Amino acid sequence: MNQKRFGLCFLLSFGLTGLIFSGSAQGARSLDGRKPVLQENHKAEGKLLAAEVTADSPPKKRLGKINSLSQWGARKLPTSYRRKYDKAFEKWSKAKEVYEQTKVLMGPDLKGLPNYEGTEKRYLEFKNGVEQGAFQLECLKHHQMVEQAHKNKRVARIEWMEALDKAVSAFVGQGGDLAKYEKAFWKKAIEEAKKENEKLIAAHAPKAKVFLSKKDLEEAHGVFSKLVKTRGDMQKLAKDNQAIPQEMFDRFTKDISTFQQKYNENAQAYWGGLKTGYEIYNATLELVQKPEGVAKALQAKMIFSGKTKGKKVKFVVKAKANWCYATLGRWESISGSEDSDLKWKYGKSYSKVQEFRVRKKEQVPWGTASGFCTTKATKVTRKGTLKFSGSTNKLHYVVVGWPREKVPMFVAAHINAIMVDPCDPKGWYTLWTNPVPGTFAYSDNEPVLWTFRDDNHKEAFTAAGINGLSGLARMKSKAPEKRAFKKAEWVFRGCYPKGVGYDSQGIKYETCMRKIANQFIPKFNAANKARDNARTQQARKRAEKKLTSLRFAKSAKEKKKCGPTRNKITKRMNKVYSKIVDWHAKNEIKLDIDVMQYVQAQKEGKGRPE
Repeated sequence: MNQKRFGLCFLLSFGLTGLIFSGSAQGARSLDGRKPVLQENHKAEGKLLAAEVTADSPPKKRLGKINSLSQWGARKLPTSYRRKYDKAFEKWSKAKEVYEQTKVLMGPDLKGLPNYEGTEKRYLEFKNGVEQGAFQLECLKHHQMVEQAHKNKRVARIEWMEALDKAVSAFVGQGGDLAKYEKAFWKKAIEEAKKENEKLIAAHAPKAKVFLSKKDLEEAHGVFSKLVKTRGDMQKLAKDNQAIPQEMFDRFTKDISTFQQKYNENAQAYWGGLKTGYEIYNATLELVQKPEGVAKALQAKMIFSGKTKGKKVKFVVKAKANWCYATLGRWESISGSEDSDLKWKYGKSYSKVQEFRVRKKEQVPWGTASGFCTTKATKVTRKGTLKFSGSTNKLHYVVVGWPREKVPMFVAAHINAIMVDPCDPKGWYTLWTNPVPGTFAYSDNEPVLWTFRDDNHKEAFTAAGINGLSGLARMKSKAPEKRAFKKAEWVFRGCYPKGVGYDSQGIKYETCMRKIANQFIPKFNAANKARDNARTQQARKRAEKKLTSLRFAKSAKEKKKCGPTRNKITKRMNKVYSKIVDWHAKNEIKLDIDVMQYVQAQKEGKGRPE
C-alpha cells in the first residue's frame, strides 16, 4: 500500500459526521499507555517467528520473512478510521506489534539479495502506515471527545480543543503526501467544531454546560456531595441561630474552587453566592455589638445604627438622590415569638421613592431586608410597632446604602419591586424608566419588573399593570431590537387606601369602594344566612336570587358613585402608559447590574453534574 493510496482510502472512508470514537492515547509508541494485547493467532505467529526467524538468521530467510510479515501486517492496519476508536486502535496495535518484530529482522546485509528492493518497498509502506496511523489515531481521539460533547449538547472542554489543534499540527507538520492530503480536511473539522462550541455557548447564555466524561462525572459527584453536605450543615447552624465556623467556610471555599475549575464553570455564581449569604448571616449575629460588620458584609456604606426603646419605632433616613437604602435588625433577646409591623412612610415624597424587599431565601439566610431607592433627594421615615414579651427587649437595627449602580449582585439578584402607589402616574413612569436595580428584564419583547422570585424567578408584572408568570428562560437583560407591549391599555387593578397609598385620587376611589362595601356587608350576610338555612328548594332559590340582586345593586352603586373617580385614574394612567411605551420604543434600559446573566448562571451552577 503506497502512501498516497493509503491517504485516499482514509479520505473516502472518513467524514466529519463519522468521527465517533472513544478511548485515550499518548502518542505513537503506545496510544493508551498499555502494552498491546495480541490475539491467540497473533501470539502463535509471534512464537513461530521467534522459533523460525531471528535477527541472527541467514539474510535470505530474514528477507523472506520481512516480505511476508510486511504484507500480512499491512493488511492488519485499519482500512478505515470511521470505526470506533477502540476498534481502530486494537487493529493498529496488532499491526504495530508485527512491525516491531519485522523491524528487528532488517539489516544492511540484506541489500545485495535478489528481491530486496521490492521487499524494502513493502516494508517502508508498512512502516509508513503504522507511523501515519499513530498520528491519525491521536487526531481522532481528541476529535471523538469533542464530537461526543457536541452530540450530548455540551460544550467541548477548551483543553480538548487545544489538544485537537496540537494533534493535527503534529500530523501535518511531520510531512508526507498523506499529511498534505489531509490538511484541508482537518482544518475544516476544527473550524466546524469551534463553530459548534460557539453555537452551544450562545444557546446556553451566559455559559454553556461543559461535557464531562464518565471519570469526570464520578469525581464531580464526589465534590458536589461535599458541597451539598456543607450547605446542609450551614442551614442547620443558621436554623439554631449559631455562627458558621471559619473552618467550614475555608473548606467550602476550597470545594467551590475545585468544582468551578474542573466541573462547572457556573459554580461560583450559586455556591459562592450561598457562601456570601452565610457570611452576611454571620455578620448579622454580631449586629448588636458590631453593626458596621453588616455594612461591610453587604459591601455597603453604613448610614447609621440604633436600637429601639419600648414597642414603638420611628427613625428618619435622609436619602440622597439615586441611592438605594436597606435596613436589617436583630433582637437583643430571642425567644422566637418576636415580631414587628414596620413600614416606610414617604409623605409628599412618595413619587421620589421606589420600595423593594429582599426576600429571605436559600441564598439570603440573613433574613428579609426592606428598603427603597430614590430618584431625588428626600426624607423617608421608618415607623411601626414591635411585638415581644415583657417590656425590656430591644431591636437593634442598621441602615446601609449604595449608589444605585453599585448595589451588589448578591443583593440585586433577590430584590422584589414593590409599588409605593399603583395609581400614581409619576411614580409609575419613573419605575419603568429608572427601575430598581435587579428588578428589570425583558420577557420576550416586553419589559417586566419582578414582584416575586421563586427558584425560577418567574412572577413579574408589566407596564400595563398585569401580573403573570414569566419563566427565567424567557428573561433577557439586553433589549430586543423592537419592544412590543401586549396590552393596548393600562389595566385598572385598584388603588391603595389611606394609610397605605398616597395618591389623592386613589385614596378617594378606595374610600368610596369601602364605604359601599360596608353598606352591603350586612345585606350579603343576611342573604347568605337565608340561603344556608333554607329548608326548601324554593326558599334557597329566593335567597340566591336575592344575592344576585345585591351583586347587581352593589356594582351599579360602585359604578355611579366611584366610577367617575376610577375613570379619571384610568385616563391619566393610560396617558402615562403611552409615554412609557413611547420611551421604550426609543430608549434601552442599560443595566449597570446584569442580574439576568447572574441568575441564569446560578441556575446552571446549582444542579448536580450530568
